[in-house]
Amino acid sequence: PYGFQTLDHPEYVAAMYAPYILEIYGKPGALKELARIMPSLPVASRREVAMELLRNGDQLGLPDTLALLQDESVVGWQRANAARALEYARASRARLALESLANQTSNDELHRVAREVLAKMAEHSQ
Repeated sequence: PYGFQTLDHPEYVAAMYAPYILEIYGKPGALKELARIMPSLPVASRREVAMELLRNGDQLGLPDTLALLQDESVVGWQRANAARALEYARASRARLALESLANQTSNDELHRVAREVLAKMAEHSQ
């Protein structure tokens, strides 16, 4: 009501809150804190936290990141961000979701990112 950004605002979570928590707590403490608050957040903010968890090696972020990737009601750049975060997923279902997008004939940002992430995943597995 007063113009303050809160955890209800996903752009605030992504740009300010998550980086701040990582800086203040350090990686292990921050990941615990982000995992602790994640269930109580609105869907859009929870998905931002999920991607941050994955980018920092915590697989707890996988289900919400996959949900974001597959949610066709979300704008393409947000889905592309989810694809980028899935580079750090260890589950085969992440690769399968990316392959499904990469095999589509579209050449928009989302599909290009899916192909790029799959190529990086292939490099990491060698």
